[in-house]
Parts: sequence; C-alpha cells; structure tokens
Amino acid sequence: MKILIPVLALIVGVVFAVAVGLSGRPPADDAAAPVAAAQAADTAAAAPEAEDSSGTPDADVTPAPPAADTPGQAPASATDSATNAAPQDETQAQAKTDAIDGLRAVSADAALAPVLGSDDPAGPFKVRVEFSAWGAGVQRISTADYKRFVSHDPNAPENDPYELVNVGVDLPEGESPAFYPFAARQLYINGTWIAVDSARWLADATVSTQTPQGAVQSVTYRLPLVDADDQPVAEVVRTWSLTEDSYDIQLSQQIRNLTDAPLNIALAQYAQGDVLLEPGNYLGDRRMFVTGHFRPEKPAKFGVYTDDSYFDRRSLLSGAAGLWPNDDLRAGSRLAWIAAENRYFALITHAPVPDTAANTAAVPELDGVFPTVFTRTLRQTTTDNSTEKERLAVELVSPVAAVAPGAASDLSLAIFAGPRKKEVLAERPFDLLHFDKLIRYELSCSFCTWQWLAKGLLGYMKVINTVVRDWGMAIILLVLTVRLILHPITKRAQTNMLKMGKQMQKLQPKMAALKEKYKDDPAAMNRETMKLYREAGVNPANVLGCLPMLLQTPIWIALYAMLYFAIELRHEPAFYGIFQTLSAGRWHFLEDLSVADNFIRFIPPDQPAYQLTWIPFIKPEFRSINILPLAMAFVFYFQMKLTTPEPTNDQQRQQQKIMRIMPFIFPVMLYSAPSGLTLYITASTFAGIVDSWIVRKHVREQEEAGTLFEKKPPKPGGFRERMAKRIELAQEMAAAQQAAKQAGKSPGRKTVDSKSFKK
Repeated sequence: MKILIPVLALIVGVVFAVAVGLSGRPPADDAAAPVAAAQAADTAAAAPEAEDSSGTPDADVTPAPPAADTPGQAPASATDSATNAAPQDETQAQAKTDAIDGLRAVSADAALAPVLGSDDPAGPFKVRVEFSAWGAGVQRISTADYKRFVSHDPNAPENDPYELVNVGVDLPEGESPAFYPFAARQLYINGTWIAVDSARWLADATVSTQTPQGAVQSVTYRLPLVDADDQPVAEVVRTWSLTEDSYDIQLSQQIRNLTDAPLNIALAQYAQGDVLLEPGNYLGDRRMFVTGHFRPEKPAKFGVYTDDSYFDRRSLLSGAAGLWPNDDLRAGSRLAWIAAENRYFALITHAPVPDTAANTAAVPELDGVFPTVFTRTLRQTTTDNSTEKERLAVELVSPVAAVAPGAASDLSLAIFAGPRKKEVLAERPFDLLHFDKLIRYELSCSFCTWQWLAKGLLGYMKVINTVVRDWGMAIILLVLTVRLILHPITKRAQTNMLKMGKQMQKLQPKMAALKEKYKDDPAAMNRETMKLYREAGVNPANVLGCLPMLLQTPIWIALYAMLYFAIELRHEPAFYGIFQTLSAGRWHFLEDLSVADNFIRFIPPDQPAYQLTWIPFIKPEFRSINILPLAMAFVFYFQMKLTTPEPTNDQQRQQQKIMRIMPFIFPVMLYSAPSGLTLYITASTFAGIVDSWIVRKHVREQEEAGTLFEKKPPKPGGFRERMAKRIELAQEMAAAQQAAKQAGKSPGRKTVDSKSFKK
C-alpha cells in the first residue's frame, strides 16, 4: 500500500498536467494558416432592400492618411473572416425612401485626440481613456489603481499603469492599427452604407461638470454627412463621459436627421477587441470572450447567466465558434452584455443602466440596441517579436429605424474597464448586471476545479489576511489548517500502514511456508493466507493509505486555480516584503505571489522569456532562478525516502527505481507557476514530513511500550465490524468458488444478506 501512494501521486500529477496543458492548447486547426481573406461577401455592405443596394461602398475602405498633427492613424485595411449581417429592419411598415446621391462623410482637416480621466493613483479617477479621431474610437485604456508590473523603484518602467487596451502595442512606427475599439464603422442611410471609420471626427473641447455622483469629464465627437450638393443630410454625435471613482465609461450616441424628410438609418460599430495579455501568464493565453444573457423562462429578468457562453479567443479567431447567439443557448435568450477578459481584468460592453434601476429587471438588453453581433479576424502589420499577427474585433449592428426630420436615433452604450474583483463588481450598477459571474477559478472546466471549494478557500484566506496582514502568512496558515483537519485521518492511515508493514515482516516466514505447501493449490493458498491474516490481526481494510491524498487532491486542484486567478494576490509580496526591505527593493524574491518567486532574476518582466517549447503540455518560461520549485523537489524526495518501505522483492525494487523520478516531475511542471502556489505545495509537503515524523514517533513509543498491536475491540454493530464480516464472507465465497472450479463442480451462487450486514 505504501507503494501505491507515490504511484497514485504520479498518476494524479500526470493527469493534472495533461488537463492543464490541454486547457491552454489551441484548437486542432489553430496551427493552420490564418483565415483566408474575405471568406464571404461583406453583406453588411448590402442594403436591406434589394432595390436600394446601389451605391454601397466596400466595407474595408482604404483610409485617408492622417494629418500630421493628429495623434493616431486611421485603421488599416483589414481582412475579415466574419460575414456581416445586414441591419435588421424593425419598421416593416415604414415607407420606402430614395437613395441620396453623393452621400459622403465630411472629414475634419485636423482633429483633437482628447483624454478623459487619469491613471494617477492619487487622483479621483479610476481609469484613463485616450481617444482617436478616426471613428471616434478608443486608442488606450489604462487603470489608476493597478500597475503593469510590481517594482519598488518609482522610476522603473515596471511602474507604468496597467493597460487593458493599447492599439499601438507591437505596432511598427508609421503603421496603422487594424481597428480602434468602439469606433463607429459604417452608417446606413436610405440603402447606402458609408464608411465612417476612415474619416476624421471633429472633437469639441473636454468639459468638466459636477454631479451628485462626483466630477464628470466628457468630450463630444461630431461627423456631418452631406449629399452631392453639400447639403447636410445627417450628423453622428458621440459623447464620451467618465465619472470619478468609477470603472464605467459612458457613450451617448445619436444619429440626427438634418433633412426635411424621414430617413432610414442604421449603424455598424466596433465593440471591444482583445484585451492585452496579462504579464506572467504561466498557463499561456487564457483570454476569453463571455456573453451574459437573460433566460427566456425568467420574464422578470431575475438574473444574468453565462452558461454555455465562454469562448476561447482562439476558437473565435479560427471561426470554430460564434459569439452570439450560439447553438447551446436556449431559444429566446436575450443578450445582456459582452465581455473580453484576461487573467485578472475585463472589458465589458453593456447598455446604460438607469440611475433609478433597483433590480436586474430594470436592466435593458444590449440586443435591444444592437441585435446583430459577430466577430471579425483582422490582420495588421506588427513588430518582428510579436506573436499576435491577428486581432479579434466584436462588431455590433443596429436595426434600421425610421428617423423623422429633426429627430435622432439613440444608440448609447456603456463600457466597464476594470478588475475582475468581487468588491468592485458588487458596486452599483455592476451588481444588477451580475458581472460577478466573470469571477471564476477554473482550468479546463468549472466542476473539475471545484469552484465552491476554490471560493471557500479564498474566503478563508481573506479572513486570515485581515488578521495577519500578509498573504504569504495566510498561505502558511491555510496549510496548517488543512493539515490539522486531515491529521486524524493521516495519523490513522500512517499508523495502520506502519503496523501492517511490521506485521507483514513477521509473517514472511509463514507466508513462504504457505507458498511452498500450497504451490499447486491456489484456492487453498488464498484460504490459508486469509486465515493467517485473521489470526495475526492483519486487516487491509484498516489501512486507508491513499485516503489522505485523495482528500487533498481536490484541495490542490482548487488551490491551483484559485491562486492563479485570484487578483487579490496580484503584486502582493510574501512575509511583509522582508526581502525587498533588506535589499532596498533590489531583490525580487517573493515580491509578487502571482508570478514565479524570482529568486535571481536575469530577464526583466517586460522582456520575452526563454521558453522550453519541447516540453509537452507545460512549456516552462525561464527568466529567473526560482528557488521554491527546487526546494519542492528536495522535500518531495525526502518525503518519499521517509514514507517508502524497504523493498521485500525485485518487483518492489523496480517500482521504487521508477518512482525516484517523481520528485523532479512537479518542479519542472511548476517552475514558472505563481509563487503563491509553489509556496503552498512546498509548505504542505514539509508539514507532511513533520506530520509523518510525529506519527512515527508515536508508533515507536507504542512499540517500545508493547501496546502497538493491542486490538481495540470494534464497536458492536459498527462500521468496522460490518466491513470485517463482509470482507471475511467475500473471501470465503471466493475460496469456495475456486475450490469448486478445480473440482469441476458448479458452486452455485451464494448471496449476502443485506439485513444481516446492516445489523
């Protein structure tokens, strides 16, 4: 049984490594060449009415060159792997309108690229948003409360604000981005599509106002559209606003009819694209797209659900999945929001929630504003060291609406740009939108990683942290708590294993004699062996050798996921930052529990790490010498030496030789793992060694006192007594069947009386 423990551990480790590896691997067709350009016709360029389809421009209009004084550039002409859906015509009874000759957007000669908010941690704003004149979209979104890396040097580049969006990342100088997130893309007027992301929008000056919610900064972009005679036809007005102490960015968006006749109007615009990859991604690219929806059986919109709505970005890039709707959704589901997330942060597009909303029933549906949603795969020129040559963009298309003269259609949106943190997502209106559904601690599946256990462990660690004020100490105390809870089972299992090992050693001469005596009669050999066990008091059912490990396996898996995805550990040092204090911030050892321990760092975090791609499933990254995985190998080896019995035959010797490689498997797998996880495993293994030493000391004292093999009478009618009777009966049945088989007779079938077993 002692051999089974390391064998089981090896099997669990290999299966766990395979599961983690498969969860981070791209789809089977990911290795294929990028999706061919223009797989399908851009049907968004087609008018809803066939007779009005003339005059439609190409969806990918070549942009005009940017002005010299305009920050940013027009988006590059992009290849599109998605099929645009034409806007839905909600007003079937509306009158047909004639196409407008010479319809065009009036591009500004020069335009501002204003900024809202601030990424100063001491300022009142949570985020900073930089805009582009092209399509009035977003260039960059950064946060004030979070840094990209952790550093104790205030002048180090690691202290740059954390960026969720930056279209200039990996973009060569002078090149254009594939698109600007949340930019207006095309405008439909009376059967004609006009590209509006290749025109400069005119920005008004930034305005600051004071509201009951706090200071608000806003900027308004305008784009006029004229006909062949330069007469005004329509104007698109987009007002971006940001309130202090909020992660929600508001986009008030109207299309105004400037003619004296009704217009059929629709808008196609970008939503978010990929959020930036979180540094220190040990498990690789874990970016996902999620859609929250209202279920049809909840007419009062009781809650928002995300079941069957998680998509790896690589499956969307390859076209293997559709974002909304998908085949797994229940008919009649309504879209509430769309989220793009990385390891710790999310960018969420949703309809604005009224200030008067008191419950989820008052939350408007996003597909009530933009019912058509699809994704685009866009390619752009990148720097040589970039591994991302493709960009994923979500596009929204509004329905066709009849807009009366002098009136305007309202297509307003809101965007959350912030952390996936429980305390933040519990604020209004995020609680009404149920953004907390984005907080998950999972690898390949939610059930396999024991979500309830992961959240419970994190909650317990938070309680400990409020007392000790250090997450490293909280992890150590969590280890002690788990070990104390499992100690009675561990003690009993190890005691029984040691007792059984000593008993088996004493029985070896008698066992050898039985083998020699009954070498030609296996049934008799089995019967006499069981009899010998009973006389010696050997009961394999009392060993429970693998039970402590089986009980710890769910805890390890849940901890693995929780410690990797818990934003609470991001940039948190261990042991009160003592190593940074002693080195004046120059030693990076355990300065961030969300990344490797960095005992000796030789590649800065903003530089590409050396990766061992030839190791299957887990491809460790080497940017530092990490001491905790090496310490883990040492304690694993010592524990194996301590718990492995002396081999009694050649088979056991061979098994132990194979198991000697086990202490080196986990350290390789977890070399680049978050130091919070390796700290837990190392401390837990060391605590297990101490636990084993205490148990062995107790067994030795009992052996010296002569009480080790004293039989404790089982409780009458208890579980142990019933189990022993059943084992004895099963052994007798097996021996009888074997004897009858050798005699050429049928033994018949002997049943177990369940009533007598329960007594």
